[in-house]
Amino acid sequence: MVSSFELQFSLQPLAQLRTLILDDCDITHINQAKNNCFPEKLETLCFWNCDLPVPLNLPNLKYLRKLEIEQWRGGVQMVPNTISSLSSLEELHIPNAFEIRGDISAVPEPTLAEITKLTSLKSLRLFFRVPESFQDTKVFQNLLEFNICVPRPSKDVCYLLNTGVSVKRSLELNGNQLEALVILVERAEQILLRCTDINVSSIWHRNREAFADLRYLYIHYCEIEFLARMSEDMIRRMSEDMIRPSLQPSISFSKLSILQIRGCSAMKYLFCSRVAKCLMQLQQLCIDDCPLLEAIVTNEGTSDGYSINLFKLKSLKLTKLLRLKSFYREEKDMDDSVAFPWLEELHIVDSSHISDIWGKQNYEDNLSSFCRLKSINLWECNKLESVIPHAMMQRLQNLVCLDVSFCRSLVSEIGTNGCNVDASPLVALRRMHLRGLPCLTKTGLNSTEHSGAMTLYPNLQDLNIWNCNSLRNVFSPRIARDLTRLEKMCVEHCKAMGEIIGQREQGDITDMILFPKLSILKLDSLPTLSSIGCYKVL
Repeated sequence: MVSSFELQFSLQPLAQLRTLILDDCDITHINQAKNNCFPEKLETLCFWNCDLPVPLNLPNLKYLRKLEIEQWRGGVQMVPNTISSLSSLEELHIPNAFEIRGDISAVPEPTLAEITKLTSLKSLRLFFRVPESFQDTKVFQNLLEFNICVPRPSKDVCYLLNTGVSVKRSLELNGNQLEALVILVERAEQILLRCTDINVSSIWHRNREAFADLRYLYIHYCEIEFLARMSEDMIRRMSEDMIRPSLQPSISFSKLSILQIRGCSAMKYLFCSRVAKCLMQLQQLCIDDCPLLEAIVTNEGTSDGYSINLFKLKSLKLTKLLRLKSFYREEKDMDDSVAFPWLEELHIVDSSHISDIWGKQNYEDNLSSFCRLKSINLWECNKLESVIPHAMMQRLQNLVCLDVSFCRSLVSEIGTNGCNVDASPLVALRRMHLRGLPCLTKTGLNSTEHSGAMTLYPNLQDLNIWNCNSLRNVFSPRIARDLTRLEKMCVEHCKAMGEIIGQREQGDITDMILFPKLSILKLDSLPTLSSIGCYKVL
């Protein structure tokens, strides 16, 4: 490897040289060389952040197998026929902006026209600056590795080619008329589709072995109704036992690890149940701004009696899904037919049709579901009256953070939901934020109705209550005594707040010290506050 110098001499005397890497070099003079300055039998040529001539004119290196040009600044311009003359080329890697033009003032020529002449090409890493006519797909059929972006994404779109994710086959497709690239979509490990008419469902319907290696899928602002469903003909044939699903397990989406759907205004659901059961590797699911989405999974009309078990799902984020009612269309809740044994993060925002997260019945089913949950974040779920039923508290022993905001019907963060089950303390809970809850009157801190003499959050450290105008006090005296780990407390903009610690009961000791670890206390805009309480606060 040669680095940090100005190349002004020929390397041809190095006749046995097979690999040449130029790193941070000035090679603007190579176009002016009278003779080829590179060894004739060179097989690998890499330019890493070099000063290149504009346009670049490489000699006919008939043995060259790999050409890589990595530019941190600016793009790459090449003289016409430079690429197509490299007849032995197997790897072409130019991930930055790449153009073919005779001189600086000339109109760029189609890039693909030259690439299609590389009959030995096996690996392509390329950024097409502008859309081109993808007609000849033969060159794509032979690719073993590819990392392609078409065309330039806008500033607000993530650019996948340089994410550092270790994949060998990646696509980022923006815009329409890219059907010729479907042959690559079927085999990709990572895909971003944005504002494109490429339809994942149509591809899967035509080829049930498509997406077998897909690990990361991002779909932004595409007009699709679903990702994968079974046709009526397939359902009919299965019901007649002409096809036995148990003998034909699907491999599509079986390696999918991250799925992100955003701004798909026609999306109604993602998968049929039989495909959902193949999502054994799914770790992150994020759905944002899909106003017609009613469910994540739908029942296609057949059932094998088994629930959908998302063994590895750790993060579930559902945002701005105005019609979302359930995870599984045929059920009334998110828990009974779908198991989440490894879920750690649950984030639901602006989903006005959800009235119950867990399900009102069968709390004893799927006992492993949610048992690893660490964080619950709920915003603008306006039909929720409570968040955690007593029957769920035994499962939530790993819950660390509870954040509930702007849920206008919420009366309490915990509730019975009609089940006569004793509440269990959430021993791992460290942070609880309750904000913008106009109907909140009872919590696990100020009411013994839920806990009796037991403290539900014995290890709470951070408490934030803001704009809860029906709440009259924060703690009951008995519960306040047990919150020995509380370090930070903020209570703000609560119009009905009369006291921080409620009235003591007969026989309570009044001279004991509360909150021995409290280091931050903020009380702001509490117009009816008359006292903190009758106890000493350290």
